[in-house]
Amino acid sequence: GKIIHNYADHFDPEQQKPLQQEEIKTFLLIPLIVNKELVSLIGVVRTRNYQLFNQQQINSLLFIANILSMAISNNNDRLELDRLVTVVEQSSDCIIILNPRGIILYANTACENVTGFSPAEVIGNSIKQLYIPSIRKELWKELKAILATDESWSGQFTNYRKDNAQYEEEMLLSPVYTKDGRVANRVLIKRDITEDKRLESIAEAANLMDNIGFIFSSIRHELGNPINSIKVSLSVLDANLETYDTEDIARFISRSLSDIGRVEYLLKTLRNFSIFERPDIKATNMRSLLDKLIKLTEQDLAKHYVMLAIQHPEESLFGMIDPRAFLQVLLNLTTNAVAALEGIDNKQITISLKQKQDTQISFIFEDNGCGMDEETARNLFRPFFTTKAEGTGLGLVIVKKMLSKMNCSITASSEKGVGTRMEIIIPTV
Repeated sequence: GKIIHNYADHFDPEQQKPLQQEEIKTFLLIPLIVNKELVSLIGVVRTRNYQLFNQQQINSLLFIANILSMAISNNNDRLELDRLVTVVEQSSDCIIILNPRGIILYANTACENVTGFSPAEVIGNSIKQLYIPSIRKELWKELKAILATDESWSGQFTNYRKDNAQYEEEMLLSPVYTKDGRVANRVLIKRDITEDKRLESIAEAANLMDNIGFIFSSIRHELGNPINSIKVSLSVLDANLETYDTEDIARFISRSLSDIGRVEYLLKTLRNFSIFERPDIKATNMRSLLDKLIKLTEQDLAKHYVMLAIQHPEESLFGMIDPRAFLQVLLNLTTNAVAALEGIDNKQITISLKQKQDTQISFIFEDNGCGMDEETARNLFRPFFTTKAEGTGLGLVIVKKMLSKMNCSITASSEKGVGTRMEIIIPTV
């Protein structure tokens, strides 16, 4: 951004050549700076004598340079504003600008497509106009509280257009700040998601029917096998009761009792679907929960020669969970990991706890066991899918259900011969 003011013969011979060709004796270059970038130069030269320009002449040129820089900047701002206006006007979402009191200052043309109200009908009126009294009663208290702060708000709800036609709406309300950080206005974006909701419902219904059919088929198979075995054993025993000795009778009774135990185990597992149907969610110290897990599993892990490694930050992390249900989840994952480590040298389970975002905690559960192929990993949370000879295929289904009830999510990744990694995302306080 500095000016260049010098004699032509003060430069080295190579640089003097073009100046000499133009017979330039002295010159003055003043930069044009726009948004801290050099966009051009103003140049003035003397060809008759070697006299430098005086300060008054330099100041005059600086004044002209400043005017040109402002003109270029204003033109760039206007072009940028034109582009922004075009984007907003052509958006398919209803975009509204509100003042701090909730009065509509601007609405784009899509407002009429979404709400039925044209921009001319809503500008200058309260945002309340776009909601019928029953919705306004529930929504306005929340919006009013947000309008008094500098926070954003988003949500989905059922709304009505100007002609009383019902539609599903997704809404986002965000603050617009001045250069000094104050909230000047609010931007409200309204989107019609009726069709999205309809397609989601169809997909959920189709998925539900697939799962119900699969579950009933699997239950019939899981219960049918031991019941059929019991029936065969009792039928053989009934037909040969007079000829069998005590040892044979005891063998058939033992086989039947084993099959009954299999049925009882399956029914007990199914019962876990509803045991935590209404979790008691509260702020829970995740490190303390890990300490409980260590106490509950240390003897069993030692018996199987499994080392448990815990990684966690120094500060305490608090997750919004039901501690009883979450501990059950961890016990289930530990049981699966121990089974996967069977026959592996240097068995290890690693649990990592870290802050993922301001509102989330990442809970990672890893083992260096046998791992799974892609197909197995893809079906991991499918009801009754199991690779264990004595498994029910319901453990991880129950885990996922428990976590979803606590607003948590779980994802799995695995590599055959390397190990398995489970990541649980937990909401924070």
